[in-house]
Amino acid sequence: LCSVIKSVSFAWCQVGELTASLQSSLQQVSTVNKKLSLKEEDIETLQSEVQCRQASLEQLQAEVEQQRVQLAQVELDKDSQLSSLREELLSQTQQLDTCQARISFLEVEVETLTEQLHSPEVCEEDQNGSVTVDDLDHIHKVNRDLEQQLTEKNRTIKQLQQRLAELKRTLQKELVRYTDDLLRFTVSFSQYVCKL
Repeated sequence: LCSVIKSVSFAWCQVGELTASLQSSLQQVSTVNKKLSLKEEDIETLQSEVQCRQASLEQLQAEVEQQRVQLAQVELDKDSQLSSLREELLSQTQQLDTCQARISFLEVEVETLTEQLHSPEVCEEDQNGSVTVDDLDHIHKVNRDLEQQLTEKNRTIKQLQQRLAELKRTLQKELVRYTDDLLRFTVSFSQYVCKL
């Protein structure tokens, strides 16, 4: 009987130890579950942040691509405008050169006719009757016509010079605008790279 009682007591002791061990294990499992839940929440938070950053990155990439397209179009437009302005500038310069050459020719003609008009030979011939009043009138008329042409050409040259000055100012403005657009794109692209 004593041995049975000892066995039962021993068994109860083991049951108590096992129960305590089980409770400890359950406590540990509960603690681990709580930690696991916290880790899962952290993972969800990180995944959400990653998705937000991914969306932000895609938006930035889209903005950069849009700016690249816009800059390319701006470059095409500016190149076209600059080319057109250069062609017009060249054309106006050629017209100006032509007018100046024509003026030089007319100045020589006016000077020649003026010298002929006031030369002793003309006066002498007039006295001898070989040069008539009509001849002198004709020379005066030609002289006036040439002077009028010279005045008109000078006016045309002034207009061409004004137009050339306007074209140069426009060309400079377009170049500055083109440079500003390029600088803005460079700054935007640098900011985009920094955000990456």
